[in-house]
Formats: sequence, C-alpha cells, structure tokens
Amino acid sequence: MRASEVFETYQYLFKKQGFHIVQEKKSYEANQVHHVETAKRLYYKTMQEVGEEAFIDAIEMVTEGTLDREDLASIMSYGSKQAAALYYQLLKEIDFNETWWRMAYNLTGEFVGLVVPQKFSETRGAINYIGVTPAQRGNGYINDLLWEGSRLMTEDGIQSLIADIDVQNHPLEKALELLGYQYKRSLLTLKLDL
Repeated sequence: MRASEVFETYQYLFKKQGFHIVQEKKSYEANQVHHVETAKRLYYKTMQEVGEEAFIDAIEMVTEGTLDREDLASIMSYGSKQAAALYYQLLKEIDFNETWWRMAYNLTGEFVGLVVPQKFSETRGAINYIGVTPAQRGNGYINDLLWEGSRLMTEDGIQSLIADIDVQNHPLEKALELLGYQYKRSLLTLKLDL
C-alpha cells in the first residue's frame, strides 16, 4: 500500500469513529535556507523588549483574517483576545526564548508582524508561529519574517528547520519555498467531541 493510501485509510477509520478534521496541514523542512534580500526594510524587537502583553496583542492582530483554520476556530470559541492569550501560553510551554520571539516594524515604526522560532532539540527547530497584520499583507513581509526566524535558528546551530502550515495558507507556502523549505508530508488535526 502506498503512503497516500495508508493516510486515506487512517483518515477514514478516524472519521468512522466520530472524529472530524479540524485542520489540514502541509509540513515543510529545510536543512539550510536561501538568503532573501529584504532591503533592510524592517527592524525587530524581541519579546523581552516589548513584554508579554504587547506580544499577546500582536498575536491577536496578526490572527485577524488569518488563513489558519485552527486559529479561526479558537477565535470563534474564545474571542480574539482570549484565543491570543491561550496561544501565547501554548507557545511558552513548547520553548520560551524571549530573545528569539520577534515583533517586526517597518521603517515608519508601524507594527508589521511577528515570528516565533522555537527549538525542539539541539539540532531541530521550527517556525512555530508567524503572521503579518491585515494592513501590511501583500507587501512580502512574510519573506522577511521567515528569513529572520530561520536565521536565528541556523545561527544557533539548528540544522533541521520545520514549518507546518494550513493547506490554505498559500502566501506562507510560497515564502517557505522561496527560502528553500521543501514539502515533506500532509498532516491532519482531528477532534472528537465528547
């Protein structure tokens, strides 16, 4: 049986037991990334510099109009502020490095977006959260943010970078491919209502 057939069989079996798909994702990996010229159009502040409340507010701002269905479901369940606070706590539990978590600003000082690179082991890390504010989307800032997060990890010795994205997030998919990330597998997030 091919991998795709096995994937479909498992999906069928889980659905038959009452699970439903919450999100479909694509997983990307890179061992090294291509440098993307960003023309020094952004500057960054660390989470350590801006503080927890500002970072939670930033998560709330970038999730407005997001293409990530899991984030949208959380916003529908809890409201945008609480969903951002819950996501922030989840990220902190994975790997909390205040100097890696970055908020980005354009040269006029407007908040553009954020990136949260995280270390899973000494050699493996991920772009675990990334987003651009609705007003700044379409300007290619996702490339800058992705480069910044990837750069931070590789400079710290991370050799294997991953990023899992919603299948509908085509702008991030293009940015990942531009930097040299390669598609590896499909993922499903399933949920069973009890």
